[in-house]
Amino acid sequence: MNNDLKQPTKEYKIEIINKDNFDINLLFKWFYEVLNLEKEEIYDDKIKNICDFALILNRKLSQTSLIPIFYKGKITDIRIDDKKIIFVLSLSYVDLIPQEFYYKIVEFSFRYIFWMMENEPIFENIQVFSTACINEIINPIASNLAPGKSRIPVLQEVFNKNIPFIHLGYGIYQIGWGSNSRKIDRSTIDSDSSMGLHLSQNKITTVNLLKMAGFPYPIQSAVKTKEELINIIKKFNFPVVLKPIDLDRGEGVTVNIYDYNKLFSAFNEAMFLSKNKLVIVEKQVPGVCHRLFISNNELLYCVKRLPICIKANGKNTIEELIDNANDKESKKIFWTEKEFFPKDSFTLEVLKKAGYSLNSIPKKNIWIELRDIESTKWGGRDENMTDLVHPDNLDIAIRATKVFGLNVAGVDIITTDISKSWLETNAIINEINYAPLLGGAEISKRYIPTFINKFIEKDGRIPIEIFIGNTKETFDNAKKKSQEYLSLGFKSYLTSHNISLDNKLNEIKFLHKSISNRVQALLLNSNVEALIIVVQNSEFLYNFFPIDKILKMNIISNEVVDIKTNKDLSEEKFKLLIDKLS
Repeated sequence: MNNDLKQPTKEYKIEIINKDNFDINLLFKWFYEVLNLEKEEIYDDKIKNICDFALILNRKLSQTSLIPIFYKGKITDIRIDDKKIIFVLSLSYVDLIPQEFYYKIVEFSFRYIFWMMENEPIFENIQVFSTACINEIINPIASNLAPGKSRIPVLQEVFNKNIPFIHLGYGIYQIGWGSNSRKIDRSTIDSDSSMGLHLSQNKITTVNLLKMAGFPYPIQSAVKTKEELINIIKKFNFPVVLKPIDLDRGEGVTVNIYDYNKLFSAFNEAMFLSKNKLVIVEKQVPGVCHRLFISNNELLYCVKRLPICIKANGKNTIEELIDNANDKESKKIFWTEKEFFPKDSFTLEVLKKAGYSLNSIPKKNIWIELRDIESTKWGGRDENMTDLVHPDNLDIAIRATKVFGLNVAGVDIITTDISKSWLETNAIINEINYAPLLGGAEISKRYIPTFINKFIEKDGRIPIEIFIGNTKETFDNAKKKSQEYLSLGFKSYLTSHNISLDNKLNEIKFLHKSISNRVQALLLNSNVEALIIVVQNSEFLYNFFPIDKILKMNIISNEVVDIKTNKDLSEEKFKLLIDKLS
């Protein structure tokens, strides 16, 4: 391990048939004109440049497949003869993600890098590449991992801040080590209540709790049949909103219902989508949904959630604006966020209400809404309202988050003006969202660093020192150092290959015989405030080293047993071991 790695690595070997007609200029065209990936450094060596392109593609495909790989990797060796090129690589890995996924991605990356040097980046070839990526890599791998694309930008910021992270399973990560660690899953953190999850995911339960706690709540009722629906409408009167009881993110929601035709159509759609076959009928209130992202009893940010829009230029018709925008989006590579602009019957209806048609040419810089609500299906446009939130609105958002037992929540307030008190505008809390999307849109991404800073202190690390040598003196020095940490107020733990001691020098029993596994187990222990590692054999030379940075290495003796020969390591191997641990 070298200090520049930042993520644990493993060695990979890739063999490619050697050809004389590699056109590296085509690679530059692919990367800069199509893939939107920049090469960080240009080398004099052509083969090294080609390998570097493959490493960049490997990292991007890993992230697109929901594997949080951020360190590009390292070229350890390149061997070339007349028939083949062998690349020896040191590449990052994440715990509890199948090893075959990494081999699949890196092999694919090298194969298509060489393919790109034989094929121009024209539309047909771009489609071939995109289809291969999706069918061979993205879909097979991502479908076997925990869903949630926002996990990547969140962990990217963790990586940027040089905070170590460990995958605990199903997309839940520990960031930091020992006593300084926390657990996170996208925006959900370890202090969020599981009860809050259940209370917030059922819309009826949410409203009942909001009502009991004295918050402004939506007037609503659940129905199963059209007969029940008609009876509710007689009480509520139009306009109303319909939505499935068990979906979120705007799925199946219909607003601005003023007549029975639209009412029944919306009911059929919501009923079809609902797993529990229940539909919420809600009295519509004036205003727009504002998402207040609450974290640690503070407002992280607030956005006004507007429907998907197209911006007028004062020259083109609305239809031309839509077609031009869709044409531009269609040319983006698949991993770039795409947005498609509808011009169906729903669009015509929304345009008509605003006094437009597809042939209208609105004034320059006017935003033209193409839907009447923001939703996950169609997207939307966010406006940053963070600095405009009225204290009364922030107060109910924070108090509601506490009532639901959540540390992080997305509180949706429907209001005509977020800068005015909810008491003045008759606003309501529409929903409390567990695990609100963080990093999905540009405004949200800008607040990820603040979120991480408030979540974990500094870099989440604990002091770790290594003592080298298979001697009694080495172990005695390590115990002495552990006692020094104890005198400074740290709960210091110590481990060698075959024994682990807690802060009171009591032995900790582990199933593991491996020092790699013992170290990792102690990094997961929230009682550990400092860690002393005694290296007596060569295991770390051949196995993974779960630490990316140590405070100090103490070489007491060069007597280290080679686990393959049961003799002392050669001078050359001893240097390799020290280099890996440094």
